[in-house]
Amino acid sequence: MMKENPRSTCMTGDFFISEVTDLESQLSREWDAGSQLLIELALQGLDNQETLYQAIEHHLRSGGKRIRLLTSLDAGLRLHLEPSERRSLACACELLHNASLVHDDIQDQDPKRRGSSSVWAKYGTDIALLAGDHLLVSAFGAIASSKCSPLLLSHFQKRTHHLIAGQSKDLSFSHGREDDNPMTLYKTIASAKSGTLLSLPLELPLIASGHSN
Repeated sequence: MMKENPRSTCMTGDFFISEVTDLESQLSREWDAGSQLLIELALQGLDNQETLYQAIEHHLRSGGKRIRLLTSLDAGLRLHLEPSERRSLACACELLHNASLVHDDIQDQDPKRRGSSSVWAKYGTDIALLAGDHLLVSAFGAIASSKCSPLLLSHFQKRTHHLIAGQSKDLSFSHGREDDNPMTLYKTIASAKSGTLLSLPLELPLIASGHSN
């Protein structure tokens, strides 16, 4: 009876050829390097004895799939960007996403994030506001370190604006201050919030590789 292995392709008898490609192996290494850089960028310039440092570390180490980091790293590899550039762009996307989560939890008064205490619930609203702000400026710092920084910074700022505008509409709707059709408004909010944070990890590597149209 032949062995079952969902990650392998059956050839003959008990012989299998692994489907793990060189790109997948490289992406795994990129994930490790990118995750480490993410922590370094997020905590850069902070004293590890400060509450702000501890709050940001708590948030980033509480879990999360880091889909935006992985998506951007994958795109950067396929577009043959240099390692430092693709990692910086990927971290910028992930830092922006996490900044929005910290701020969202304050606005929604959600005490939990990824099964742990949210930053505001554990460290207070004041520290959570600063944590979100610090993650946001760290994201812009990561973009600024890239070779195509003017174009990338401009696009990153535009997408950040879309994200903030979407959150504003979401809050207005939640507080009963929107007259738009609910389904139309839902699509607008989803496009501005989720859509922005899912498209940006692809857009930045494309811009960095010369595909700016």
